[in-house]
Amino acid sequence: MKILLLTLISNQSQNHNPQTQKPETQKPQTQKPETRKPETRKPLLFMRRPKKNEYSPFHATYIKALPPRGTALSLLKKTFKETQELLAKLPEEKGDFAYEAGKWTIKQLIIHLIDTERVFAHRAMWFMRGDRAGLPGFNQDFWMEYADVSNRSIKDLLKEWKAVRDNTIFLHNQCTDEQAQNIGTAGNWKSSARAYFYIIIGHHLHHLAVLKERYLSE
Repeated sequence: MKILLLTLISNQSQNHNPQTQKPETQKPQTQKPETRKPETRKPLLFMRRPKKNEYSPFHATYIKALPPRGTALSLLKKTFKETQELLAKLPEEKGDFAYEAGKWTIKQLIIHLIDTERVFAHRAMWFMRGDRAGLPGFNQDFWMEYADVSNRSIKDLLKEWKAVRDNTIFLHNQCTDEQAQNIGTAGNWKSSARAYFYIIIGHHLHHLAVLKERYLSE
């Protein structure tokens, strides 16, 4: 009897020895995990012009100043090249000329164009990114009080403006059709992102006409 009990205990110990048990093996998964391709949005080759409800009445003047033909990209390049060639020919002393007392000088006009393009391009980017917060307006006369161009040259100002225009073009080139139509608020007015690219051009052309007519007519 004692021998039988010892035999049973020995058999049970062997059955419960972890070293004698075969490890469990998991069957390989036959289904591959689902992968999603990242959504790709192609930049615009042609940015359509804004509709009348995509900009403020104040900016309608600049939209009307646009030529009947031309894309935003081509006009951004063409208008700057024309203005650069025009101003680069001027003697530096001409930069301090104002056609009338109390009016801006040519250098002040250039810094105004630079400042305004920065503001409008920022608004375009703000709307492209879908930000819901409204942006403030700005007073060009207040800004001019602190825009000291007395020690700036026309050449230096054109160099700065070239950098600003290049940044505007980079921003335009990454804009998709969906982003171009995004609506945001600036100065308590609803506008689209694409409207501001065209407003930049129209504002430029408006002041270029003034420059030719009143500053360089002699």
